[in-house]
Amino acid sequence: MAREIESDEYGQLLDTMLLELHGQIEAITQTQVMTSGFDRLDEYIHAVNSFYYRSFKDHYFPRFINLMDSEIAALLNLRHKEDRLERDIMTSMQRYVKLYNQVKTIRNLLLKSRHEINSKLIDATRYEDRSNADFLLAIKQLKDNLQLFKIFILDLLNLTEDTALMKSLQQIPEHMILPQMVLKMDFNYQNALKDANTLLSHLMLLSRILQENSRDFWPDSEKGSHLLTSLKTNMDEYIKKAPPTWGNFYNKYLKNQLTVYIQLIDPGSRSAAKNNFKLTQDLKEWLDAWATLLERSIYYRTTQNVMLQYLDTVMMLPSDYARLLHNWVTECVEEATRLYDDFAGASEPDFTYFHQQAAVFIEKYQEKLTASDWRSSSADSSPLPFWQRRVVLELSNLAYQMTFFQDKHLYAQHVRDQYLEVVNLLDSYLNLLATIRSDLERMMAPRNISRAWKDIYIKIERIPLETGKFFPDEYLFLLTQNTIYDASSELPRHTILYEEGDLFVIKVADQTAYELPTLILAG
Repeated sequence: MAREIESDEYGQLLDTMLLELHGQIEAITQTQVMTSGFDRLDEYIHAVNSFYYRSFKDHYFPRFINLMDSEIAALLNLRHKEDRLERDIMTSMQRYVKLYNQVKTIRNLLLKSRHEINSKLIDATRYEDRSNADFLLAIKQLKDNLQLFKIFILDLLNLTEDTALMKSLQQIPEHMILPQMVLKMDFNYQNALKDANTLLSHLMLLSRILQENSRDFWPDSEKGSHLLTSLKTNMDEYIKKAPPTWGNFYNKYLKNQLTVYIQLIDPGSRSAAKNNFKLTQDLKEWLDAWATLLERSIYYRTTQNVMLQYLDTVMMLPSDYARLLHNWVTECVEEATRLYDDFAGASEPDFTYFHQQAAVFIEKYQEKLTASDWRSSSADSSPLPFWQRRVVLELSNLAYQMTFFQDKHLYAQHVRDQYLEVVNLLDSYLNLLATIRSDLERMMAPRNISRAWKDIYIKIERIPLETGKFFPDEYLFLLTQNTIYDASSELPRHTILYEEGDLFVIKVADQTAYELPTLILAG
């Protein structure tokens, strides 16, 4: 449109000049038309040339010069405006680039902070997990002690509910001698167990011999004499074959009593038949008591019953005490196991809930076990009072630790919540920066720039810079004396140790600018 206007102006100017020139020529030629001859021809040509000279010099050239001056001035002004526009565009692009690098730098700082906070959050979570683990350990410790106590009580229960054993203990005043001997034996050696069973077999044999005893048996003196002879013969045979330990025991605790019984029995007297029957019956019961005591001692020794050596204590216990205590401990173990399993199996356990459950559990069973400690003030040397006090102390210790665990849990939860709040805040900032960065990238995209500035060549090239990577070789000429080098780094030269953005090459028309961020390179 501008060039069409310029063409019209020049055309109008030329048309005007031609018209004026045509008029002048007609005027001159009319004045000279009547003149003839060659003398006047020179004058005519001179007049025409003078006219042309004066017309172009005084009129047409000045008009052309004025028009050209105006046109050149307009073009110069337009170029000045274009240069200023290009400079403004370059400045704007540089601002966008600097803003992009600032966004990247801030984003990197926030990411670093988020990583650090996330590590602290993980530490806080682990601290809470350790607190839960400590609580779980305390429950496990109590559960295991209760389980051991249950095993101990089960041993006690087996003894107290062994009717035959309890009866034999009451029949033998020196009942602890035999269990003590059995406990001293090492059953890993086959002969030791064989020696004990040999004595048991001997006692059972004597008892079978006495089975012939009846009220009709003793009036027959021959049968009575044969019975006593069998007893003596078996006694002598055992003493000959018995190992020293069992032989000494037999002589000291069994032989003398057997001899007394045999001497008191008079098989030749019919009047003593009733007395012989009673003596023989007592002897058999006495032998059966020893046999039962030995057999049960061997059994409980092989099953490792810890209360075997404390039979005196077992006999002193109130009736049904072991059963009552066993029921309580069994119930206590079941609840402790359930509490432990529920807490251990929960992916995110509710500490407050389990804390309340543990408190109820402690209060319930601490009172029961304390009330059941019937020998707590006695000098009983058996493990029973010890185990009862131990479990009560474990419950008391757990109750004490519960307050500590709760404080740890509340502290860990508070710290975790604080870190979560910071992480959420950092995430919101990072999302905002991501939006700004996306907008800047969209603004600097070649398609969007060319659409906004169709008549001006604009190009922005981003060269990503990343810590740990090499600075691009083709742009090493941009590095100046102000670039910081770290000579202490062991990485290759020009490795980027720190950067505050990317390298940008900005081109606007004929102008080129480089935007180099702050860098620290390995030297």
